[in-house]
Amino acid sequence: MRRRPIGRYRYWKRLTDSFELVNVDVYPLEVRTQKKKWPEQGERQMAWLAPADAALLVDEPELATIIREFAPERLP
Repeated sequence: MRRRPIGRYRYWKRLTDSFELVNVDVYPLEVRTQKKKWPEQGERQMAWLAPADAALLVDEPELATIIREFAPERLP
């Protein structure tokens, strides 16, 4: 388990009647299984992508950089 974030970024979160500047720490997550259904399934789209392709789909430039530069350590 990694205790330090692989990066940090800030973005403006849209609330009901305003915006709020949010600081986000980014941690890697290893996926071992995936459920067929999950609570936010109707609100989110899910796809397995290469980091370079995923980075093109995010709106926050700092997050895109974190995604592009992330290289997971390979286990033996």
